[in-house]
Amino acid sequence: MRRVWKAMVSVVSAGVVMSSVCSPVWASKVGADAESPDAALHDILPIRVTYIEAAPAQPWFLSGRVQRRYQIPLSFRVGGIVEQRFAEVGQSVAQGQVLARLELHDLALAVTRAEADRDAAQANALNAMRERERLQNLFAKKLVSEQDLQRAQTAEVSAKKSALSAESALQLAQRQLQYAQLQVPQDGVLTEVSAEPGQVITAGQPLMQLAAGDLEVQVGVPASRLHSLQQAVQAVGVDQPFVCEVSLRAYQPLNQESTLLYPAYFTLSNCSGVVPLGAVAEVRFSVTDGAVSSLQRVPLSAVWQDGKTAKIWQLVSQENGDSPVYQVRAQSVRVVRLDAHYAYIESALPLGEAVVAQGAHRLTEGQLVSALKAVDQVKAAKP
Repeated sequence: MRRVWKAMVSVVSAGVVMSSVCSPVWASKVGADAESPDAALHDILPIRVTYIEAAPAQPWFLSGRVQRRYQIPLSFRVGGIVEQRFAEVGQSVAQGQVLARLELHDLALAVTRAEADRDAAQANALNAMRERERLQNLFAKKLVSEQDLQRAQTAEVSAKKSALSAESALQLAQRQLQYAQLQVPQDGVLTEVSAEPGQVITAGQPLMQLAAGDLEVQVGVPASRLHSLQQAVQAVGVDQPFVCEVSLRAYQPLNQESTLLYPAYFTLSNCSGVVPLGAVAEVRFSVTDGAVSSLQRVPLSAVWQDGKTAKIWQLVSQENGDSPVYQVRAQSVRVVRLDAHYAYIESALPLGEAVVAQGAHRLTEGQLVSALKAVDQVKAAKP
């Protein structure tokens, strides 16, 4: 028993000695494992590199509706009752064509009364002239006073003026009789018709709308494009197959309060195909060769979201001997538009700045990376 006890004590002592000897190694291993997450953050990841480019100027267009230059409301110049209507909405009409007519009875009576008033005024004028001549002869014989002669002269002048007024009233009544017919002032198309037989209307009440003049497209122009309006080259139908040449006629110097756009009017000419009123057309503008826009562009894969804004990774060179190493920094950008390959952005970074092209989702702020192709070599290889 004494020998067995001594053996057990020797084994336990040996275990204590081994534990004390191995404890630094074990502690070192545990410390290394504890530091392994921080070490992982400094792993150098391979990524692809690209550079911020100036976006080439893109052809641009504005959309609008086709209309006639003049939109003329048509109305009778006298009031009355509509007797007949001779045109329908959408009908093409020619200058001088009768569109509607009022009942003539009341207007004809007005002409008759004006004729009677004219005849009575002329008779009074003739009688006043005779009276003046008679008194003038009597005055020469000293049979009437000068005052009586002057009264006769004044009555003659008044009678002649009354006759002239009656003649003018007759002409006005005759014109109003002609105004009972609503005629087309110039060639065009009726876009609205609201007159119906039996309708009582007043003078100047709009009854029809005439679209006349050249075809044109009205568009809304943003303030940044006002200087480029002369570059319009053609108008292309969106919902109708036509192509027209265009020229700027005018634009309003004050923008619209609701849209902040400036209305501009482009005249259409030499159109291929029928151009119906109300059709939607694109006014297309040319771009000067070699022109660039104020935007920058990067590949689509370079842009990522942090839940609030769009960002790209900027590459900041780090000293690491012969092997180029870079640190990534997130830079906020504003994405203006996208196409199949590029994102067009606005950023505070200069043109030619190196950014991450692929693998952006794998990175964190301050991550060290290495380019699959060194940045300097890429710059040297770019044409």
